[in-house]
Amino acid sequence: MRLPRTSAWRRFLLTGRERPSLDQIPTILQQNRFGGDSAEGFGSKHRVESRSGWVSFDNLLDRDLTAGKVIHSGRVFFGLRIDRKRVPANVARARVDLEVREQMAATGRDRLSRKELAEIKEGVQDELLAQTPASSVHIPVVWNVERDTLYFFSNAESAALELRAAFRSSFGVDLTVVDARTLVRHLGSPSWATGLEHLGHSRFDSGAKGSGSSFEEEFQGGTDDFTSSRILGREFLTWLWLESEERPEKVGLVLAESIDLDDDAVDEMRTGLRRGFPSQSLEARAALLAGKKVASARWILAREDREWNFTLKGQSLALSGVRLPRGEASDPHERLDYWLDSVEGLSAALDELYRDFLSERLSGAWKDREREIRDWVVRGRSLFAASTPKKRVPVEV
Repeated sequence: MRLPRTSAWRRFLLTGRERPSLDQIPTILQQNRFGGDSAEGFGSKHRVESRSGWVSFDNLLDRDLTAGKVIHSGRVFFGLRIDRKRVPANVARARVDLEVREQMAATGRDRLSRKELAEIKEGVQDELLAQTPASSVHIPVVWNVERDTLYFFSNAESAALELRAAFRSSFGVDLTVVDARTLVRHLGSPSWATGLEHLGHSRFDSGAKGSGSSFEEEFQGGTDDFTSSRILGREFLTWLWLESEERPEKVGLVLAESIDLDDDAVDEMRTGLRRGFPSQSLEARAALLAGKKVASARWILAREDREWNFTLKGQSLALSGVRLPRGEASDPHERLDYWLDSVEGLSAALDELYRDFLSERLSGAWKDREREIRDWVVRGRSLFAASTPKKRVPVEV
């Protein structure tokens, strides 16, 4: 089995009470494999523009999904294949125009009815779809059955929609994507629920006064999922930045070669830094002073003898550009175990850090912590001021 060292992934949690057993899963995968009896095909009858189905973990043409092929160490390894056809809009319009001209010339009329136009468009779409080759996408999937967790090795939203639809159709189970809000429910204690429902933006910039809860009144009616995910994710990454500088031995994290910061307002422009050590740059410190928070960043995480390099997005908690530790095992099964342990180990380490953050953010201790982060930002202002050339004042003689 070929294993990628550089990858991106998101996690999904199984919801609902019904679960197939580990022994049942290969049979269900076989019944819903790509190109099988239950998979809808392209053709003029259905005029579908995409189709999907299950294939093997490492090959989009391999449809062998028997137990010996997909089950290892209590996990299920398989893949989602998505085939798409897209007819260029300009080609379709041009073809319809020709068909309309031919039919008007043949009937001696200067216009066609709506029904005739609809039939022409439908026929052209059918014909062009049949002639258009499909583009195929293969996305590996790992299902930890015991933990009700799915690792989906893509961050594309369209692929995630295909996954959820295919999984529901095959197993009758819904998937919930892991983001900064849903992970609170997965990791949290009941006492966190109140803090989650009335969540406001924290203030880390130097101009903030008081407890930093000045935006709480905006959310007295409750915070929607998008807003709370955005608040928690961006504040988590900013908190991680502080921890990596103030307590590096505790978190084992180093901010690497890229960082993006943005304002609390969704449509505000983003500050992106890509060279050298951006966390120490004047631009990054200035962004913090302006009230921006970390939207995404690249990190290096060290645990014992392993090291991960990855980009983490705040709101979605999606991982991309992940470089996993390199194992030394030559046995295929040992290599697979090491790779799997590295994938799950990174997610577990980040979950633990997120739990530490939430234990402060969703409790009464956050006011003191927020003040500490604000002081850290102000210390950065001193660095910014000391590094900025002073304006020369003319002196009369």
